[in-house]
Amino acid sequence: MPLVGAACSTSSARPLARSEWTDELDPPPEDVPWAVVVYQPRGSGTAVGTGIVVHDCAEHGTYVLTSFHLVRSSSDARVWMPDPERLVSDDDPAWHDRHEELVAVSAEIVFPPALPDDGDELEPEELDRIHFQRIVHLHTTDFAILRVEGGARAPAAPLHPGAEIDLEKGYPVELVATAPEGYPHRHSFEWSELYPREVRRTGHSGGAILLENTGRLFAMLSSAYPGTRRVWIRPSIGEMRELLHDAALDFVLDPAPDCD
Repeated sequence: MPLVGAACSTSSARPLARSEWTDELDPPPEDVPWAVVVYQPRGSGTAVGTGIVVHDCAEHGTYVLTSFHLVRSSSDARVWMPDPERLVSDDDPAWHDRHEELVAVSAEIVFPPALPDDGDELEPEELDRIHFQRIVHLHTTDFAILRVEGGARAPAAPLHPGAEIDLEKGYPVELVATAPEGYPHRHSFEWSELYPREVRRTGHSGGAILLENTGRLFAMLSSAYPGTRRVWIRPSIGEMRELLHDAALDFVLDPAPDCD
């Protein structure tokens, strides 16, 4: 079944720097430093979507959550991040003012496991197993974890600590996304299988679904049925934690990581 959500363009979809935000933008920009733009070149175009910084520490580095269908074409992607040469502490009151410039940095896809390079020798059965796992993941949970390279860092999103995989219908939530508008913004709505048109917009793949009462990340918006209001895949943080545990990546979605 086709996946809807990753915008394709002929550019790298540079987001607007804060100095470019205006009062005329609709929806209005929000100051959300953990919401980033992720893209991956594909042929003559570029797949563009939203990313969420979910972990940042000196020990492990910076990790971004996004939709797998957005970055499935190769083993790496690009993330628009604050320029690491201008980096200051995220608790510095001047943090935002000193991050006007953005740079596109490389990011390795660490989950799900990548297909081996051409030079890697694997038994046909093992290659088939990895390929099958990726197909199943694409059509069930459809999320990816990227490890940012080059020293670029950003504060991480607040994470819901629970293990729930669903919410009561009508529960108040909000989506935080960056693409295709090119800046962080919010859409308030109610938890349901049917999402408002402005929420399931192309480019919102990888957007953060937050609990409105806590502001914490509960799920990620991923795939919708074409031509309908129904969202097909929206993995909860509880579901994603289970899969990352099996891959020894528990720290990535730990709400209180024990690292520097």
